[in-house]
Amino acid sequence: MSSHFPLRAACILGSAVLLGADTAVAQIQTDDGLPPAGYGRLNQDNLSIGMRTSSLDIRLTILQESALRLLNQDSYASLHRLVESKRVQIDSIAKLYSVPQPGLLMVRYFALVEGTRFDAQLLTANVNTLFLNPVAIIPLTTSIQSNRLERRQTAAGIYVFADALTPYLPMSFTYGATTTNGWDSNRVQVLQRERNRIQSRVMQQQSDPEGGR
Repeated sequence: MSSHFPLRAACILGSAVLLGADTAVAQIQTDDGLPPAGYGRLNQDNLSIGMRTSSLDIRLTILQESALRLLNQDSYASLHRLVESKRVQIDSIAKLYSVPQPGLLMVRYFALVEGTRFDAQLLTANVNTLFLNPVAIIPLTTSIQSNRLERRQTAAGIYVFADALTPYLPMSFTYGATTTNGWDSNRVQVLQRERNRIQSRVMQQQSDPEGGR
């Protein structure tokens, strides 16, 4: 294991790699009321940010349900289906670490050069100044458990955190010495405006059932 990733233990639960990161951190407040699915107009790009090292392109997509509800129908169906396909593993990990609302992040690594060395455990999150290590990685490709990629090969997994990755707070993500601040106040404002638009639309539809979306 990398000395840069402070782990207490590592084991396998099904195909999920449990990292055993310290969960004794303050819980992040999450939104109680979720907008209904199917009213959003955003797409997957609105929930994704990228970062690049000398040998890797890394794409990160927030999978919190509170964020997915802001997507258009097709994008929501695709990502919601992905999360539900791993629901048993996610719930098992959440139960193991006593996490009521785990943070969910899909990460894809794309190798830019031949023989790219990488360590999936190096990725961490910072949510509104709160530092978070993932507690587990659920593989979406078998290559996420390796440490080497060939040129143009992809490795992907769902990272599970001990706290929700609240989409309405600024976030940064770090891989090794590379950090992205792409989830900034501008992105948060886009999501907040969309949430407000959906809530307004739902209220309008409730008062005028004949009105469209």
